[in-house]
Amino acid sequence: MITKLRSIPTALWLVLIGILVASCSSIAPKKIMINGDLYGQKCALLYQSLDQSSLESGTRDAGSTKIDGFPHLRIDRFLSTFAEQELTGERLAAWLERLRRLDFSARLSEYANLPHKSREKLSLRIPNQQELQKRLDQCGRWLNSLQLNDPVKLPTLFDNAHVPEDYIQWHRIVGLY
Repeated sequence: MITKLRSIPTALWLVLIGILVASCSSIAPKKIMINGDLYGQKCALLYQSLDQSSLESGTRDAGSTKIDGFPHLRIDRFLSTFAEQELTGERLAAWLERLRRLDFSARLSEYANLPHKSREKLSLRIPNQQELQKRLDQCGRWLNSLQLNDPVKLPTLFDNAHVPEDYIQWHRIVGLY
Protein backbone atom coordinates (compact mmCIF):
# COMPACT_ATOMS: atom_id res chain seq x y z
CA MET A 1 0.00 0.00 0.00
CA ILE A 2 2.79 2.43 0.89
CA THR A 3 4.53 1.80 -2.42
CA LYS A 4 1.30 2.68 -4.26
CA LEU A 5 1.05 5.99 -2.38
CA ARG A 6 4.65 6.85 -3.30
CA SER A 7 3.89 6.33 -6.96
CA ILE A 8 1.36 9.20 -6.99
CA PRO A 9 2.99 12.26 -8.60
CA THR A 10 3.84 15.23 -6.39
CA ALA A 11 1.53 17.56 -8.33
CA LEU A 12 -1.43 15.33 -7.61
CA TRP A 13 -0.53 15.32 -3.91
CA LEU A 14 -0.50 19.11 -3.91
CA VAL A 15 -3.92 19.21 -5.58
CA LEU A 16 -5.35 16.75 -3.05
CA ILE A 17 -3.92 18.71 -0.12
CA GLY A 18 -5.29 21.95 -1.61
CA ILE A 19 -8.76 20.44 -1.92
CA LEU A 20 -8.58 19.16 1.64
CA VAL A 21 -7.55 22.56 3.01
CA ALA A 22 -10.19 24.39 0.94
CA SER A 23 -12.95 22.05 2.10
CA CYS A 24 -12.06 22.66 5.74
CA SER A 25 -12.19 26.44 5.49
CA SER A 26 -15.35 28.49 5.29
CA ILE A 27 -15.84 31.68 3.39
CA ALA A 28 -18.09 34.28 4.97
CA PRO A 29 -20.63 35.71 2.53
CA LYS A 30 -19.73 39.16 1.32
CA LYS A 31 -22.19 41.85 2.37
CA ILE A 32 -22.97 44.33 -0.33
CA MET A 33 -23.63 47.75 1.12
CA ILE A 34 -25.35 50.74 -0.41
CA ASN A 35 -23.36 53.78 0.65
CA GLY A 36 -21.66 51.60 3.27
CA ASP A 37 -24.94 51.21 5.12
CA LEU A 38 -26.46 47.97 6.40
CA TYR A 39 -29.94 49.50 6.04
CA GLY A 40 -29.16 50.04 2.36
CA GLN A 41 -28.25 46.37 2.10
CA LYS A 42 -31.61 45.37 3.56
CA CYS A 43 -33.40 47.63 1.08
CA ALA A 44 -31.40 46.24 -1.84
CA LEU A 45 -32.29 42.67 -0.79
CA LEU A 46 -35.96 43.62 -0.54
CA TYR A 47 -36.03 45.02 -4.08
CA GLN A 48 -34.01 42.11 -5.47
CA SER A 49 -36.33 39.55 -3.85
CA LEU A 50 -39.43 41.23 -5.22
CA ASP A 51 -37.89 41.61 -8.69
CA GLN A 52 -36.87 37.95 -8.77
CA SER A 53 -40.30 36.77 -7.63
CA SER A 54 -42.20 38.87 -10.16
CA LEU A 55 -39.82 37.82 -12.93
CA GLU A 56 -40.16 34.10 -12.11
CA SER A 57 -43.95 34.36 -11.79
CA GLY A 58 -44.51 36.61 -14.78
CA THR A 59 -46.36 39.21 -12.71
CA ARG A 60 -44.34 42.28 -13.70
CA ASP A 61 -46.46 45.42 -13.96
CA ALA A 62 -46.35 46.56 -17.57
CA GLY A 63 -47.68 50.06 -16.86
CA SER A 64 -44.28 51.46 -15.91
CA THR A 65 -40.60 50.89 -16.59
CA LYS A 66 -37.87 50.30 -14.03
CA ILE A 67 -35.01 52.79 -14.12
CA ASP A 68 -31.60 51.12 -14.39
CA GLY A 69 -29.51 51.67 -11.27
CA PHE A 70 -32.46 52.94 -9.21
CA PRO A 71 -34.43 49.97 -7.84
CA HIS A 72 -36.94 52.16 -5.99
CA LEU A 73 -37.99 54.22 -9.02
CA ARG A 74 -40.12 53.57 -12.09
CA ILE A 75 -41.11 55.82 -14.91
CA ASP A 76 -43.95 56.15 -17.40
CA ARG A 77 -44.25 58.22 -20.57
CA PHE A 78 -45.70 61.24 -18.76
CA LEU A 79 -43.01 61.39 -16.07
CA SER A 80 -40.25 60.83 -18.63
CA THR A 81 -41.03 64.23 -20.18
CA PHE A 82 -39.81 65.88 -16.98
CA ALA A 83 -36.40 64.21 -17.28
CA GLU A 84 -35.74 66.46 -20.27
CA GLN A 85 -36.20 69.58 -18.15
CA GLU A 86 -33.76 71.04 -15.68
CA LEU A 87 -35.21 70.01 -12.34
CA THR A 88 -33.84 71.33 -9.07
CA GLY A 89 -35.04 71.87 -5.52
CA GLU A 90 -38.71 71.24 -4.88
CA ARG A 91 -39.47 70.28 -8.48
CA LEU A 92 -36.77 67.61 -8.40
CA ALA A 93 -38.00 66.31 -5.03
CA ALA A 94 -41.59 66.18 -6.31
CA TRP A 95 -40.53 64.33 -9.48
CA LEU A 96 -38.49 61.80 -7.49
CA GLU A 97 -41.45 61.26 -5.18
CA ARG A 98 -43.75 60.59 -8.16
CA LEU A 99 -41.23 58.08 -9.54
CA ARG A 100 -41.03 56.41 -6.12
CA ARG A 101 -44.81 56.22 -5.75
CA LEU A 102 -45.12 54.74 -9.23
CA ASP A 103 -42.68 51.97 -8.23
CA PHE A 104 -44.47 51.55 -4.88
CA SER A 105 -47.87 50.93 -6.49
CA ALA A 106 -46.39 48.69 -9.21
CA ARG A 107 -44.63 46.52 -6.62
CA LEU A 108 -47.79 46.18 -4.53
CA SER A 109 -49.67 45.10 -7.63
CA GLU A 110 -46.94 42.60 -8.54
CA TYR A 111 -46.94 41.22 -5.00
CA ALA A 112 -50.74 40.87 -5.00
CA ASN A 113 -50.57 38.92 -8.26
CA LEU A 114 -47.87 36.50 -7.09
CA PRO A 115 -48.93 32.87 -6.84
CA HIS A 116 -49.26 31.49 -3.33
CA LYS A 117 -46.04 29.47 -3.69
CA SER A 118 -44.03 32.59 -4.58
CA ARG A 119 -45.46 34.50 -1.63
CA GLU A 120 -44.48 31.66 0.68
CA LYS A 121 -40.89 31.91 -0.57
CA LEU A 122 -40.92 35.62 0.22
CA SER A 123 -42.57 35.19 3.62
CA LEU A 124 -39.24 35.01 5.45
CA ARG A 125 -38.40 38.53 4.28
CA ILE A 126 -41.92 39.88 3.90
CA PRO A 127 -44.49 38.32 6.24
CA ASN A 128 -47.51 40.19 4.84
CA GLN A 129 -48.63 43.03 2.58
CA GLN A 130 -48.73 45.61 5.40
CA GLU A 131 -45.08 44.89 6.21
CA LEU A 132 -44.23 45.13 2.51
CA GLN A 133 -45.91 48.54 2.28
CA LYS A 134 -44.04 49.78 5.34
CA ARG A 135 -40.64 48.57 4.11
CA LEU A 136 -41.11 49.82 0.54
CA ASP A 137 -42.17 53.22 1.82
CA GLN A 138 -39.22 53.51 4.23
CA CYS A 139 -36.61 52.25 1.75
CA GLY A 140 -37.94 54.36 -1.11
CA ARG A 141 -38.00 57.56 0.94
CA TRP A 142 -34.51 56.85 2.30
CA LEU A 143 -33.09 56.20 -1.17
CA ASN A 144 -34.79 59.32 -2.55
CA SER A 145 -33.20 61.43 0.18
CA LEU A 146 -29.82 60.05 -0.92
CA GLN A 147 -30.57 60.88 -4.57
CA LEU A 148 -31.38 64.51 -3.80
CA ASN A 149 -27.98 65.00 -2.21
CA ASP A 150 -25.89 63.08 -4.75
CA PRO A 151 -24.72 65.24 -7.66
CA VAL A 152 -22.98 62.21 -9.21
CA LYS A 153 -26.07 59.97 -9.35
CA LEU A 154 -28.54 62.59 -10.60
CA PRO A 155 -27.11 62.85 -14.14
CA THR A 156 -27.26 59.05 -14.37
CA LEU A 157 -30.87 59.14 -13.26
CA PHE A 158 -31.77 61.70 -15.91
CA ASP A 159 -29.94 59.67 -18.57
CA ASN A 160 -31.76 56.46 -17.60
CA ALA A 161 -35.19 58.01 -17.03
CA HIS A 162 -36.81 57.10 -20.31
CA VAL A 163 -39.42 54.64 -21.48
CA PRO A 164 -38.21 52.31 -24.22
CA GLU A 165 -40.28 52.09 -27.36
CA ASP A 166 -42.32 48.92 -27.34
CA TYR A 167 -43.52 49.37 -30.88
CA ILE A 168 -42.83 46.76 -33.53
CA GLN A 169 -41.78 48.65 -36.65
CA TRP A 170 -43.56 46.47 -39.21
CA HIS A 171 -46.82 46.73 -37.21
CA ARG A 172 -46.51 50.50 -37.41
CA ILE A 173 -45.89 50.43 -41.18
CA VAL A 174 -48.82 48.10 -41.85
CA GLY A 175 -51.04 50.16 -39.55
CA LEU A 176 -51.76 47.54 -36.92
CA TYR A 177 -51.43 50.05 -34.08
